[in-house]
Amino acid sequence: MLTLIQNELIKIFRRPSTFVMIGIIILMVVGAGLLTNSNVNKTIYKENWKSQLQNENKDIANKLAKLPDDSTVAQNYKENLALNTYRIDNDIKPNSSINTWTFVKETKPILSFVGLFTIVIAASIVSLEFNWGTIKLIVIRPYSRFKLLLAKYITVLLISLILISTLFILSFLMGLSLFGLQGDNIQLTYLNGKVIQENMVLYLIKYFLLSSVNLWVVSTMAFAISTVFRNNSLALGISLFSYFTGGIVTGLIAQKFGWAKYILFANTDLNMYSSGSVLVKGMTPAFSITVLSIYLIIFLAVSFVSFTKRDIAA
Repeated sequence: MLTLIQNELIKIFRRPSTFVMIGIIILMVVGAGLLTNSNVNKTIYKENWKSQLQNENKDIANKLAKLPDDSTVAQNYKENLALNTYRIDNDIKPNSSINTWTFVKETKPILSFVGLFTIVIAASIVSLEFNWGTIKLIVIRPYSRFKLLLAKYITVLLISLILISTLFILSFLMGLSLFGLQGDNIQLTYLNGKVIQENMVLYLIKYFLLSSVNLWVVSTMAFAISTVFRNNSLALGISLFSYFTGGIVTGLIAQKFGWAKYILFANTDLNMYSSGSVLVKGMTPAFSITVLSIYLIIFLAVSFVSFTKRDIAA
């Protein structure tokens, strides 16, 4: 199995497009760093930071008194009020400017492009073998079709982890060179009326991994479509459309129908449980993991049954 996975990785890294993808990630991180560095405010909080936060809280309280209690703006003000109060009570000075770890968090949107690149690989890793005619050379090896396909799927997951790790490490190095490690490495999260304190490094690792669930699920869908229909364009088109619009469409449906929680894309953003902004009331982490597991089992079952049972020569 390890030999099969190694061969698949070699084939992928022989493609110029793989290095183009990595190059794009590097350019985006560098661009984000330079743009952030030119716009960051470096002198927000000084030695009298507690007084500044207290003044902010007074201003927030005055604004809250004029707003409906259940409005989104009011909820945001309550969060800011709670976070400021927690910092004052626990003597945690806010960062006066962005530092390495907060910059790493700011690069999270680049994960969308990591997802795009992973989906491109997932949609082509099987279908291109059929298009090039190399699939016949693969299946004559002394390995079962199940192992051959499993090696390809594991390779897709490994590529996604390599790209995610590349983004994380590059963001850290870029942040370190531009902003340094000054300031605290604490993440404060307002959840269910309480402030939760976490180590920033552990929080970011969790944040990146949970944010990657969507790309893993859609990559699996692309892998399944590619395997069943042996068509790279079809798998790529459907998967990319779902990846970029699935969450938006599901969000619109969820505003009117409770059954939207059973849709795949209602459960791919597991970070919603950390932020408290659950898409449909009553959803839990266990529910989302169960729903995602069912979809993944279906995608993979269809893939493996199709690949192991159908005539390769057809």
